[in-house]
Amino acid sequence: VSRLAGSHKYGSDNGQGDVASFSRPRGIALDSSGIVYVADYSNHIIRKITPVGVVSTLAGTAGEEGSADGFGAAASFNLPWSVATDSAGNVYVADTNNNRLRKIVVSTGAVTSYVGNSIANQYNDGTGTNAYLNLPMDVFADANGFMYVADTQNNLVRKISPAAEVVTVAGGGGLAGAGLIPPSSASGFWDGYG
Repeated sequence: VSRLAGSHKYGSDNGQGDVASFSRPRGIALDSSGIVYVADYSNHIIRKITPVGVVSTLAGTAGEEGSADGFGAAASFNLPWSVATDSAGNVYVADTNNNRLRKIVVSTGAVTSYVGNSIANQYNDGTGTNAYLNLPMDVFADANGFMYVADTQNNLVRKISPAAEVVTVAGGGGLAGAGLIPPSSASGFWDGYG
């Protein structure tokens, strides 16, 4: 084990190796060129780390929570928990406290709300911002461009197509605030963490 980036102190400094700092980093994802992306949870930002350990802020402004779409520092997040990358090099963020899955086009720094909206305690399949998530905490991308999201407080696993269509693929027991049971023989579980 060797240190790629960061130190033992909390912070949001960019730089190489232990010059850089984070604040409760949660999820990481690797793209095909060896770039690591980090959900820097308590800083409300998404970080980028090169293979030689150079850290920069890809999107958001440290310490500023929000839900704004935009480019680079003009965008904002609220406790982003995890990240995933697709084959085109885009980054997807489980923006937990905004109840959204956000998309970052790395080449331009453009951040958009891909799925979900800021309305809390709701469950709904649908497309784009017409779908509802409730504290999404983990996101995974498959080789075909589909995203899978752990919709934590809804106790569901959601599948999202490249066209941003959301369907529930598993879960249904004890939906928090939803009052709906999707057709499934699986049962969901939320441990209350987060």
